[in-house]
Amino acid sequence: MSPPVITTLDRTDAPPATSTFSSLSVTAIPSVNPSVYLLQTAGQVGTPPPTTPPSPIPTSFREQAENAFANVAACLALKSATPRDITKISIFVVDLEPSMRGALIEVIQNFFRGEGDDAPHKPPSSLIGVARLASSEFLIEVEATAVVAVA
Repeated sequence: MSPPVITTLDRTDAPPATSTFSSLSVTAIPSVNPSVYLLQTAGQVGTPPPTTPPSPIPTSFREQAENAFANVAACLALKSATPRDITKISIFVVDLEPSMRGALIEVIQNFFRGEGDDAPHKPPSSLIGVARLASSEFLIEVEATAVVAVA
């Protein structure tokens, strides 16, 4: 029997949000003797990263955006991936208004600004306005797809 093509991983630094999904799916390409892994995160919301002292979900859109992107980075780190490995992001924002774009652009630029990088990483992205997310406290959710070489 062939090894599974897709495996899933969960963050050990954060309590599971639910038992119905994982933090990260990992697809080996090709499935036998893979040369790369395709990584897909679950949607990451604006909860504070678990490396900070427990605190309530911020009410500020900017703070939630910063937290959501930090949570994406934590998921990618499960397979030693970084923001530079991201090939596509999808961003879902509750009650999206044009005035929110400035703060969001700054958060995204800071997230993709790697240490020592000459050129910023700018993967394709989708910005989608939604009426609501899984909890009324959540203002933003970010999903990422990345590719990393097999070490």
